[in-house]
Amino acid sequence: MADGPAGDGFDALLDATSDGVVILDADGTIVDVNEQFLALLDADRDAVAGATWPSLFADAPDLTVLQADDGRLEATLEVTDRDDDDAVDCGQDAVAERTPVSVACRRAGEHVVATVADRTASEERDRFERILESVDDGIYMLDAQGRIEYVNQAALDAHDLDYDREDIVGEFATAAIPAEDVEACVEAIQSLIADADARSEQVTVTVEDTDGTEVPAELNLSLLPALDGGYAGSVGVLRDVTERRRRDQMLRVLNRVLRHNLRNDMNVVDGYARDLAARLDGDDADTANAIARVAGGLVELSHKARTVEAIMALEDTNSRPLDSVVAGVVDDLTEGHRGVTVDVDVPSVPVARAAVVTAVVGNVVENAVEHGGDAPTITIEGTREDEVVELVVADDGPGIPEVELAAIRQGEESALEHGSGLGLWIVAWGVERLGGDLDIDVTGGTTVRLSLPVAGGHRDPDRSDNWSGGDSL
Repeated sequence: MADGPAGDGFDALLDATSDGVVILDADGTIVDVNEQFLALLDADRDAVAGATWPSLFADAPDLTVLQADDGRLEATLEVTDRDDDDAVDCGQDAVAERTPVSVACRRAGEHVVATVADRTASEERDRFERILESVDDGIYMLDAQGRIEYVNQAALDAHDLDYDREDIVGEFATAAIPAEDVEACVEAIQSLIADADARSEQVTVTVEDTDGTEVPAELNLSLLPALDGGYAGSVGVLRDVTERRRRDQMLRVLNRVLRHNLRNDMNVVDGYARDLAARLDGDDADTANAIARVAGGLVELSHKARTVEAIMALEDTNSRPLDSVVAGVVDDLTEGHRGVTVDVDVPSVPVARAAVVTAVVGNVVENAVEHGGDAPTITIEGTREDEVVELVVADDGPGIPEVELAAIRQGEESALEHGSGLGLWIVAWGVERLGGDLDIDVTGGTTVRLSLPVAGGHRDPDRSDNWSGGDSL
C-alpha cells in the first residue's frame, strides 16, 4: 500500500483487516486502498489509483452523505469492466458481474475512510450461523491457540451451562473442560494432524458448569482448514451422553438379572422337571417333559442374549480360517441330528472377528437344522472375491416364515410382527457389525447369502479405514 494519510502504522493496520478499505479525499478521489479491497474488486493498484469514488460502484452511495456523518450504506460493486468512461477497468473480458457490498464510512481529518465488506460472504456466514444455531448438538470452534471463537446456544443449553455466550467466547477451552480432558483433545488433534486422511476423532469429556456441575459428553473433533498446511484451529461437536449412560447402566443391570438369574433358575427348573419325568409316566411325565423343554429353551435364550452382548461389544478381534469356523459350527449343530445331510465347500480364507462370524454362521445353520424338516439337506458354499468372502447356506426346508423376516427388514418388532427368538437378530446384527452384507431368499427353502470381510483386507472392520456395508433382505 502507498503511504496513507496516517503513515506506515496506519497502512499496516489497514492491511491487517479482513475487509476492503478505501481512503478518499474531499473531492472523492481515491488516495489509497488496501490489498483486501483490490482482491474484492479484482483490480490492479495502478488501475484504481487516482480514480473517483463513483467509478468503484455500479450504484455508488452519494459521497456528500458519506462526508457528512458516519454511517453504513449499501452499494453494488462492479467487479468487471463497465461501459461508462468513469468506471475502473479491472482488465477482465468476462460478462459484467456485480457483487453486493456494505459500505461503512468514517471521517478521518480531511479524508473519508470507507470500509467495504462483501455482503455475499457476510450473508453466507449469517446463514451458516443460523444452521449451527438450529441443530440440537453443541458446536464450538477453537482458534490455533485453543481459545473459543464460536459456540452455539445448544452447547450452553444442552449441558445446562450457566455461561453467557459473550463471556465464554475468547476464553481458553479449559474454562469449560477439565485440563485432563483438554490433554485428551490435544492428543486427538495431534492424531488428526499426523493423519491427513482422518476426518475426525472422538473423545469422551466432562463439561463443567460455573458451579462445578459435571456433564458427561461425547466430543467429535475436526480440524479447520489451513491454507499454509499448518494448524488453524478445530471444530467440536458435543453431545450430552448423560441419558445414554443412564440407559446403558439400566440395560446392563437388566441384562445381568435376566440373563444370569433367569439362566440359573431355569437350570434348576429344568433339572427338577427332568427328574419328575423320570419318576412319572403317562400324562404326568409328558407335562414334566414339557416343563423341561420350556426351561431349556429359556436357558438357550439366555445364551443367545450373551451372544448379542458380545457382538455389540465386539469383544473378540481374532481372525480364523472360514473353513475351520464352518466345520466347528456344523459339528456342534449336527450332533444328535442323524438325519441331517450337510455338504460343505468353503475355502480356507481368514475372516475378521471370528467370534462374530461363528455366531452368525451358527445361527444360520441352526435355523436350517431345526426347521428343515425330518431329514434336511444343507449346502454351505464359499467363494472369495477380492477382500470379501461370499458364503451361501441353503436348505430344502419350508423357508423362514415371513413374520420372522418382516421384523428384521423393518429393523424393529411390533406387537403384530415379531420373531420367535434372537437367532435372526444375531445374524442381522452380526453382519452389520462386521460391515458385511446379508441377503435371505425363501423361495424353495431358505438361502442365506453372507458377504464377510477377509481379515487384513481394506474391508476388515478392525482397520481404521474400514468399509461399511449394509443388508438386503
